[in-house]
Amino acid sequence: MSDLYTEILKYNQMIYNRDKLIKNYANSIVDGMDLDSLIEFAHDTITENLGNYSDAELIEEIQNYDPDLLVEVDTV
Repeated sequence: MSDLYTEILKYNQMIYNRDKLIKNYANSIVDGMDLDSLIEFAHDTITENLGNYSDAELIEEIQNYDPDLLVEVDTV
């Protein structure tokens, strides 16, 4: 029998717990990171996610989490 990845691609019939596989893989990646890498990853991920928000969604998110930031922001 060849490796699991090849079997999944070849037959595309294997039933597996996708959520568990993703969770385990994420845990493996996080376990290999130091604190600085985790902080950088969190910052980059949050920044990327917020960049996909509309202006209204961004303002609503900030109002719910830290409304004082809206007072501090420079307007154009």
